[in-house]
Amino acid sequence: MDGGENGYHYAVIARAIAEIDAAPGALRLEDLAARMGMSAAHFQRVFTRWAGVSPKQYQQYLALDAARRMLAARHATLETALAAGLSGPGRLHDLF
Repeated sequence: MDGGENGYHYAVIARAIAEIDAAPGALRLEDLAARMGMSAAHFQRVFTRWAGVSPKQYQQYLALDAARRMLAARHATLETALAAGLSGPGRLHDLF
């Protein structure tokens, strides 16, 4: 990886992904961008360019994976939805 802007963006997105992965629930774009020292619009563009999906899509993929694992382990739908950071079973249905 070369230095300059590419190296900087790589480090920022790696840090953002680590924060998203460690968060107990979904993070708002504005909050995550502020933590990374960027405007929301610029952060979204940079994240999408580096990760291939938007920050919101990335978080939805993580929630979907967690929900699938919980349902496979026979957890209740409401329990699964709440554990995935969703407001209820209807949101879980939408996620799938």
